[in-house]
Amino acid sequence: SNPWLFGIGLATEPVIFMVSLTLVLTFPTGWLEGRPEKIIWGVAVLTVVVPTVVWILTSPALVPAGSIAGCVSACPANRFLISPDIPFAMDMVRVSRAGIVLTTLATTVVIVWRLINGTPPRRRAFIIGAPIALFFLLTQAALRGMLLFGVHDPRLLHIMDWIVVASRAAIWYGFLFA
Repeated sequence: SNPWLFGIGLATEPVIFMVSLTLVLTFPTGWLEGRPEKIIWGVAVLTVVVPTVVWILTSPALVPAGSIAGCVSACPANRFLISPDIPFAMDMVRVSRAGIVLTTLATTVVIVWRLINGTPPRRRAFIIGAPIALFFLLTQAALRGMLLFGVHDPRLLHIMDWIVVASRAAIWYGFLFA
């Protein structure tokens, strides 16, 4: 119910996405090794983080658009509002959703490429974490794609939200075990 805390919580969602994406892109070395990984990471910053910040600064009401946050009753007022522009704010939500779909699908391609072309030790490292990461990436892309293209079945979206949350949590353990 605290508008400041709620706004801060919503602002952390793209950070959590970026940390999860970074974990997947940098495994097993801890570095963005190749050009594709660096491009994907940069595109994610430009199409997920930046539009979300702009949305927070231009939307009079912060209605959660991610899979973590939600309002039990009416969402609190936006205390981070600088200049209200509802159409522009909604455009930023669409850009962010498209960015998530694009970057998660591109990361899926990178992971599959690594599995196919990796050395035997690297493939062994990937065999545990990669399927969990791929599940997270594909469920995240599916959920954001559904929202982007206007699927608004509340029951289905609620189920997808929880699948994304669970798969996001599981990637940490998958890579830890790997």
